[in-house]
Amino acid sequence: GGWFINDDFGWICHPCLHAILVLTIMVIFMQALSFLTPHPIDKSLFHIIETLIISPRIMFAAIFVFLIEQQFDIWLFHRLKKLTNGKKLWVRNLFSTSATQMLDVIIFYPLAFYGVYENLIDLIVSAYIFKFLMAILDTPFIYLNRYFFQKHLQLEMSE
Repeated sequence: GGWFINDDFGWICHPCLHAILVLTIMVIFMQALSFLTPHPIDKSLFHIIETLIISPRIMFAAIFVFLIEQQFDIWLFHRLKKLTNGKKLWVRNLFSTSATQMLDVIIFYPLAFYGVYENLIDLIVSAYIFKFLMAILDTPFIYLNRYFFQKHLQLEMSE
C-alpha cells in the first residue's frame, strides 16, 4: 500500500495524482476508439465499444475509491504501527491491506457495475478473496523492500 513509502518517512503519501492522470488519459483514449467505424467483417469491435461505454463510470469509481482507500490504508497502518510499537510489520501489512481491500470492493464494484451485472455480491466476494490472497502473498516482498532500503539506501528503519 501507499503506507510503505511513508512508513518511516512521514504520515501522508499522495501517489494519487499520477494514477488519476494516467487513468484519465487512458479513458479518453478508449472513448476515442468508440468513434471508429468497424470493417464489415469485424465482429469484435461492437463488443469492445459496449465495454468502453461504461469505462468513464469505472474510472470515476476507481478514482473515488482510490482516494478514500489510500488515506484509510495509511491511517490504519500507522494506527497498527502505534499499537505494535513499530514491530510486527507482517501483521500491520496483512491487517491494513485486508481491511483496505474490503473497503475497496464494497465501494468500487457497486459504483462501477450497479445495473451492469446482476449478481454484484458474487463479484464482490470473489474479488475480495483474490485480494486477500494477494495481501498474504505480498508480505515477503514487504520484507524484501525493507531489506533493499536498509542495505542499498543505508536508511535506518524500524522493524
